[in-house]
Amino acid sequence: RNLQKEAVVLSVLVALMA
Repeated sequence: RNLQKEAVVLSVLVALMA
């Protein structure tokens, strides 16, 4: 698993919730 990809996904989710 790529942690960087996970970080990007989390970032997108946070941006949508923000």
